[in-house]
Formats: sequence, C-alpha cells, structure tokens
Amino acid sequence: MAIQIKSRNSTTFYKKKEFHDTNITLHTRNKSFWYPTYNQNGYPHVQQAFLLPPERQQEFDPFILLAEDWFKRGVFGDHPHRGFQTVTYVVDGRLEHIDNAGGYSILDAGDIQYMNAGWAARHAEEAYEDDLIHTLQLWLNLPKALKNTEQAIKIFV
Repeated sequence: MAIQIKSRNSTTFYKKKEFHDTNITLHTRNKSFWYPTYNQNGYPHVQQAFLLPPERQQEFDPFILLAEDWFKRGVFGDHPHRGFQTVTYVVDGRLEHIDNAGGYSILDAGDIQYMNAGWAARHAEEAYEDDLIHTLQLWLNLPKALKNTEQAIKIFV
C-alpha cells in the first residue's frame, strides 16, 4: 500500500510495510520531489531557479541550496560568505572570479570551482566581459568544527 502526500511544490510517497508474523510496522519514505520555479528576472540577472530550495535546507543537510543562474555582468559583485563551501559549474559562458585572498581566475564552460569560505571569504563572481553566463552552484554546510577554517579555492578544468 502506498500513500501519496501532495503539497504545492512537492509530492512524497510513503510505503507502509507490515510484517504479519511479528507486531512490527515500518514506514519508509521512498522519495520526495519538487518542481523548481524559474524566475525571469530581466537584465542583468536574466533567469534563476533553486533546484534545491534554501527553505528546505534542513531536509538536505549538508546541502544548503543548488542554484541555476543565467546572468550578465553586475549581478554577483563583491559579497561575503562564511561557514560553508560552494561548488560552481560553468555550463556556458565565462565566469570571472576575484577574492580577498588575492585569487583571480576566468573559468570557461565545463570548468568547476570549489571554494571553502571557512571563517570568512569575500569574493565577486561575474560574467566575463559581455558574456551571458549559465552556472550551477551548490552550497555545502561545513560541520561546526570546520566553520573556522581558512579560505581555500580550487579550480578544475
């Protein structure tokens, strides 16, 4: 027997398993899914969606969010991060990255950037020149013991 529970943004299926030779009833959650909403923001942040929505981060811990963005220069200028890691995948376009540790890079389509914000990181990530960039960015919560680590950035091409 399966029970389906629907809400506005998700559907969860639960299966009830009964063992007739014992007095045990198990309830297991099979899957939960939702449909991301793509926001048409206009220039310069052309389109954005949360594939893992931040309001459900407790369910996905250590994953905080997964965002998909299409943007031009002027969207993600200098801003801080603290206590988590980011993994950015460039789907299309070129991403210019500069940070408070002196790092500078231009990532091309197919490149991946890992950043440990640790106790404090400031950086900017912008579309390079006049590119329209398409990115996926995953935020990962750091365990409490690692939240005060040093900032680190690695790029995989």
